[in-house]
Amino acid sequence: MDNQNNRSNKNNPKNNRQGWGVILVTTLLTAFLVMGLFSLMQGSDPQEISYDKFLKSNDRFCQNLYYAHR
Repeated sequence: MDNQNNRSNKNNPKNNRQGWGVILVTTLLTAFLVMGLFSLMQGSDPQEISYDKFLKSNDRFCQNLYYAHR
C-alpha cells in the first residue's frame, strides 16, 4: 500500500508544477540579488589610500564592532 502512495505522489502533475515554481522563484530572487550587488559595486570608484590611513580605519571599524556586540 505504501508503494502505491509513493507512486501516485511522484506522478502527480500538481506536485511537479509546485517544484518548478519553487525553482523559478529561487532563481529569480538570486538573479535580482546578484544584479543589485553588481550595480552597487559599479557605482563606487576605488580610491588609493595610505597604509596608515587603512590601519586607522580598520582599527575604528574593529572597535565599533567590539562595542556593538558587548
